[in-house]
Amino acid sequence: LSPQTNLWLAWSGYLLILVPAAAALFGVAYYGLLNDAAMVQWHVGWKLALACAAAQLLSWTVLRRWHGAGALALGGVGFWSLALVYYAGPQAAVSAVMILAGSLAIASFFSNATESPVALRALLGLALLGGAIGWLLPFPLHDARVYLPVLFALCACRHKYLAEDLRELGSGWWRLVDQHPLLLAGAVLLIGFASLGLWLPSVNYDDQSAHLILQNQLLRDGYYHLDIFGQAWAVSPWFNNAIHGVSAVLAGEPMRAAVNSIWLLVGIAGAYRLARVLGASEAASVMATMVYASHPLTAYFGTTLQVDGATAAVMLHLCAELAAQHGRFRAAWKLGVLIGLLLALKITNVIYLFGPCAYIAWMAVRHRKWRWLAGVVGFSLLVGGSSYAYAGLITGNPVFPLFNTYFKSPFYPLREFSDPRWHSGLDLNTLWDLTFKSSMYMEAYPGAAGIALFGLLGGTILALMQRGASRWITAWCIVAGIILFAQVQYLRYVFPAIVVTGVAAVAAIDVVTSRRLALGVLVLTFCAINTLLMPTTSWIMYNGAWDELVAMGRDHRGVIVSQAAPQQVLLSRLKSRAPESCVLLAGSDPFIGSMPGNALSVSWYDPQMKRAGDWSNEDSTGTRWKQTVAALGVSRVLISNDSSPALRKALVELGGRVEDQQSVLELWSIEGPEHPPCRRDFVASRDRAHRLMHPWDAH
Repeated sequence: LSPQTNLWLAWSGYLLILVPAAAALFGVAYYGLLNDAAMVQWHVGWKLALACAAAQLLSWTVLRRWHGAGALALGGVGFWSLALVYYAGPQAAVSAVMILAGSLAIASFFSNATESPVALRALLGLALLGGAIGWLLPFPLHDARVYLPVLFALCACRHKYLAEDLRELGSGWWRLVDQHPLLLAGAVLLIGFASLGLWLPSVNYDDQSAHLILQNQLLRDGYYHLDIFGQAWAVSPWFNNAIHGVSAVLAGEPMRAAVNSIWLLVGIAGAYRLARVLGASEAASVMATMVYASHPLTAYFGTTLQVDGATAAVMLHLCAELAAQHGRFRAAWKLGVLIGLLLALKITNVIYLFGPCAYIAWMAVRHRKWRWLAGVVGFSLLVGGSSYAYAGLITGNPVFPLFNTYFKSPFYPLREFSDPRWHSGLDLNTLWDLTFKSSMYMEAYPGAAGIALFGLLGGTILALMQRGASRWITAWCIVAGIILFAQVQYLRYVFPAIVVTGVAAVAAIDVVTSRRLALGVLVLTFCAINTLLMPTTSWIMYNGAWDELVAMGRDHRGVIVSQAAPQQVLLSRLKSRAPESCVLLAGSDPFIGSMPGNALSVSWYDPQMKRAGDWSNEDSTGTRWKQTVAALGVSRVLISNDSSPALRKALVELGGRVEDQQSVLELWSIEGPEHPPCRRDFVASRDRAHRLMHPWDAH
């Protein structure tokens, strides 16, 4: 091409990058996204940044003779690690280390595992560990007295491989430290802010109503009840809950921060590796990790047991592995494990997997690699098949409760699950609205999607214009994200596509322009704004929870729980007084997660109890409620403002009294000579694991 043509193409590329970036910055100012959220984050952000800088300065003062400016990043790692241990608890850190060590030990049994980076080996081992746990969930084997010896034995017999993993991690770290010390120090700061979600207690709605059930059942009974009656999603893909259950058993208490910290680290490593595979320099790859860490939803997923953050981390590694293995037929188990892991995390991940699976099948058929294809399929089923198999066995619907109009399981109504809040449809403004009016697509505030999605749009287009892996990975994620978003307009579900396209965009800008200083300015600007927008993802952070924790210490976690989840406070106090009590949650919030098996809810999650509650409310005299309470044999009833007057009248006639109160909630006790402490026959009848798989033992 002529010099004039090359110059025109270069300027066209710069405009393609700068126009969406400028539009994103204009949108931030026009909609005032930083007016409230920035102030909330700024109150705590400057304190944490100053404390981190002090730790980095101290580290530099002590270690500069050996590591120079690289000591800054080391000081930042030390600061954020100590903060995590303080706020999340030392049990979380110990559990995370034990799970990571066990995962690496498991992966080391495969001869070609060492060809992969340490982070991918840890993810593969974690997937195999969680896959095995998934098949064993219904059996009474889940106890620290089982887990600890197994993990110690694994680490002891593979200690040489673990030592090699540590050396490899260390060499990679010091290489980056030597080449990009200041950039790495900035990345550590951003990753630290992304870890703030790990500091908070588990008060998310879905955590309390569903995800915490598995952990508490393993801690109390040593097995998962498979109670499809009490929680409609009990046999949905459960990998994330299962691996969190491992950390809970190891720690002796419900735990979220341990595994979520692993997902964060795996995602950081995946963003770096994918950028490198797509041709980005080391500096640009570090910038890609900064974009990933700064996404407001990255911090949000640290606060919850929801799986979309984990899906994003796995997607990054799957994309990198597919690009690295392009044209080769090696390590079928790696692809199979990653595919199975995505299946085990969420049913809707089938949409993200359609492209890779079609490509894998086409390559295998084209080259007649039948054994290789069988290996991919076999490991996918091993890791991802447990919840689908048990769901099919128990309910007749392997994706229960979804698609029940087709499978016709008698345990759930013959209707499709749908939430009308997230069916507003797509139009030409959707991408803009998703960025600047995020509250339309999630229970959040404007800006929860971050601005990198729109601001890096030019880089995404450049990625589509490149040949090879960059093009098809970006196209696949965009198409999958659009298909998924067209079905349900919910921000969380497309977070994996946002993450992958963001990494591909940074890599494409670096490859096409090679102007890393300009790229760095662009990335740092977006990352700073994204970090300030982190509180927009949840009302708990928006109301200053992080600032309160920094000001008042880790004991303030209890205050956060009392404000966000008063039901959890009441049930915790009841468990300490009367651990065998049976409780009926008669309000609208089905928060049975902290007391599964002993708590019943009249929400739609429990179709049986929902029908009973609706039937009882039809009688204003309270007679039906008296019959329902007596039939259930509950000794306590938790009511709220939205509970029916008929229920309150029935409780008075049953001789009940208010035993405890929290916020607008009242815990009524109806114990007495005519009402024994608790009849557990109804609750025990719902324990499908015990009744179907080990009826010979006593529970």
